[in-house]
This record gives sequence, C-alpha cells and structure tokens, in this order.
Amino acid sequence: MSHMMRMQRTADVVLGLVILTLVLGACGSAHTPEQSLARLWSSKDTSAKERCDAINRCFSNGTPISQVVAVLGNNYVLLIPYSGITSPGGTLTRSLIYESGGGKSIMIGTSAPLDGDELASKFTGAVVLQTIPLADLEGTKSKP
Repeated sequence: MSHMMRMQRTADVVLGLVILTLVLGACGSAHTPEQSLARLWSSKDTSAKERCDAINRCFSNGTPISQVVAVLGNNYVLLIPYSGITSPGGTLTRSLIYESGGGKSIMIGTSAPLDGDELASKFTGAVVLQTIPLADLEGTKSKP
C-alpha cells in the first residue's frame, strides 16, 4: 500500500470517527446531570432514597455547596451540631437538611466547620434521615 493510500485511509477513519461522535452526541441526552436531578427533585413521586441517590450520583465530593444549592434550592434548614463525639482527627461540620416528606429528610454534608460559612464549603455526601416523633420513643408516651 502506498504512502498516499495510507494517508487517505487514515483521513477516512478520522472523518468517520468525527461523524460518529457528532451523531452520538446529538442523540445523547440533552439534559445535564443537574437538569435531570432538578426534574427528579421536584417530582412528588420520587422517594427520599431516590433523591438522595441522585444527589450522590450528580455531585462528587468536593463540589461547591453553592452549586448543590443552586439545583436543590435554598429551602433547607441549617444543622450546626452543638455537641458531639467525633473519631480521632474527626471534625464536626455544618449540614443542610431538606424535607422530603413522609417523615424523611435528606442531609447534605458539607466541609464547613461549625464557625464557617456552609455556602463557601464543599459537598461531602448526602444521606436520608428518618424523623421519629418524640412521642413514639419508648418511655415517652403518656400513661393513662
């Protein structure tokens, strides 16, 4: 095979790959992960676990919390621990709590220290919390 034919064949392969990339890109999802999360987040049919899993898929540890809040909204409650036991070398940090309904909330972990600004911190993960009414705890029910 001559040098000219090899060059033409290489050019044909490169052109084919470019066209394939353009076609696959056009057929792929038109939504960013954040747009998909926002749609799922606002759906009334989505469970707290599904929301939590979607958050953890969409945002990696170290993502600016401001980016997370931009998608989920600013309707969170700030959790600042006032006391706690941490592992050696561990730190207490601020968290954002979003209500999810059905006695469940989603806690967004941040890297913000207790005296820090949570919106200037980084995402550290999301977990589902189950609220247990005080009256349901053993020994707290009123006796007849």
